[in-house]
Amino acid sequence: MTTPTLMPSLYDTYNAKWLSPADVAKTFVPPPQFARLAKRRNTLIVGPRGSGKTTLLKMLTQPALDQWSGEGAAQLRQKIGYTGVFIATDVSWNFQIRSLADDSLNPKSLKLLQTAALTAHTHKAIVEAMESRAASLRERYDNSAVATAREASLVLELARVWKLTPTVPSYFSLKCALRERLQRVHELAIIERELDISTSPARLIQNDFVVLPFLVSCRNATETFNDIYKEKRRFWALLFDEVELMPTNIREELYQYLRTFPGQLLFKLALSPFDDDLPSETSQNPPQRDNDYDFIPLWYPKKRKGYSFCRALWNGIISDSPMTGKRPEEVLGKSLVDTETDDWSEQGTAYSLNSPHYDYLTELASIDESFRDYLKGHNIELRNIDSIRGSERASTLRKVFPLVVARVERLRTNRDNSPELRSRKVSTIYTGTTAIFDICEGNPRTFIGLVSRLLEHTDQNRRRIGGDVQADEITQAVDRFRALLRTIVIPNLAASRFKKGMLSFLDPIGRQLQRLSLVESFTPEPPGTFVVDPETDSEMSRLLGYALNVGAIMHVPDREGDEELLSSSRLRTKKFRLSYLLAAHYGIPPRLGRHISLLSLLRKVSTHETDGLFSPGVKT
Repeated sequence: MTTPTLMPSLYDTYNAKWLSPADVAKTFVPPPQFARLAKRRNTLIVGPRGSGKTTLLKMLTQPALDQWSGEGAAQLRQKIGYTGVFIATDVSWNFQIRSLADDSLNPKSLKLLQTAALTAHTHKAIVEAMESRAASLRERYDNSAVATAREASLVLELARVWKLTPTVPSYFSLKCALRERLQRVHELAIIERELDISTSPARLIQNDFVVLPFLVSCRNATETFNDIYKEKRRFWALLFDEVELMPTNIREELYQYLRTFPGQLLFKLALSPFDDDLPSETSQNPPQRDNDYDFIPLWYPKKRKGYSFCRALWNGIISDSPMTGKRPEEVLGKSLVDTETDDWSEQGTAYSLNSPHYDYLTELASIDESFRDYLKGHNIELRNIDSIRGSERASTLRKVFPLVVARVERLRTNRDNSPELRSRKVSTIYTGTTAIFDICEGNPRTFIGLVSRLLEHTDQNRRRIGGDVQADEITQAVDRFRALLRTIVIPNLAASRFKKGMLSFLDPIGRQLQRLSLVESFTPEPPGTFVVDPETDSEMSRLLGYALNVGAIMHVPDREGDEELLSSSRLRTKKFRLSYLLAAHYGIPPRLGRHISLLSLLRKVSTHETDGLFSPGVKT
């Protein structure tokens, strides 16, 4: 991932989509998945919003690899035996054509125009990659005259087979001709809206470029480059970003290419984790994971898996600042619930008389009868905490301490002497180094945005950032994330039922998990994950899918390596949890806990809380 030279705002400013590959490379911090992605294999790279898919694809292009000077850069450049072609999902060959089409275009015409635009868009990206590769080769052994001759020869040949007429035989002129072709595709869409819909396909195919075969035209171009530049064994990787936004027919075609592996072309496709039109669902002979392609997830179901990447991002962020060389623990401090280091060697344990941990335990015992019952059931008397053996302490007190802190900070006793929730800013359990790692979950956009804002609070003395400051910034990050979720439109669902956007769906789930963790009788392992029931209807399944794509919930597979692309049907029987950024709003500790059926969870939610939102998906 990349780290910023300026302090960005969360989610918006930091987005590799708007950066050139060379700019992305200047501050790139490779996640653990990058080495695998870089291999000469077909790949699906899958992750929610902000997980770094665009950054990783751009880092496989020639300008990015040439610019990158980080640890391991030189070795990776030697290993990569292909030229990367970054292809963004551009509105010029998707949304604009579809909006122009309305209902006035023949479906076959729409498909022809979309494919023609994709082909021209991909050809332009290939030419840009060829220009970069040629420049890299020229620096090694070509003189100016030879380089010019190679360029002219290649441009003329590509212009012939792609049906183009560049004004001069140069890369620049060829790119201009391809821009004109994209414009021509739009013009044809406008024209066809006004003509007889039944004869539209016959008219369109009179334009020779409309019937250019996408794959064959790309493969012939790369093979021609290899011949002219004497790189017979060179592979080319087509790096398609945001594939889920492409028209269904194009996605199906790309997906099948993972199996056919044509010539010296590789396909690396970046997708969100949910797609209700998965090509594999309808394919008769779909490509096989681990045989035809690698599947690389960019999320961490178990929080500790992302810690090493968070530390690498931290070092990248502070590399050119007065904080250079400081460990995050020196600036952010240690999490209150993280007691596995040697910081407590003087007492031998964090759980001793008059320690902060003892204070939290005794406070909860004073207000929560169910916690007193828990202690009594384990024969624990807090006044004798110093004499509790280490193994017993770990299994009874340390195990539940995050819950203890959360309940102390969010519970109060009402007039009837029963517990009820009180509002407050983000809990103490979300402050400190590992807690901030938890809340960011290895998501680079979240981590960079939050940590950059936290570092604004340091001064010339480089003092530690206090817990209150951290809690304030985390609260603001949570609020920004919730504001984003509030704006997300749920396609094909009644707006009147989703007045708060996606939060109309997620808040009842979060509040019920909050109730089970913090209000109901104390249990050492309350539900923290939910399983989608087999009878869950398609509407609710799609809601879960959209939440998955934006990073509001996370798929938790039963075994590491079982992550997969999900559709509405595939979501059923799978286990999920709220993202820890969203869970912080409800004060839920960042832990998996045991799982609960989603429908049984929602049956506990009152109709008043949901305005009947879940009635179609809940079968009583």
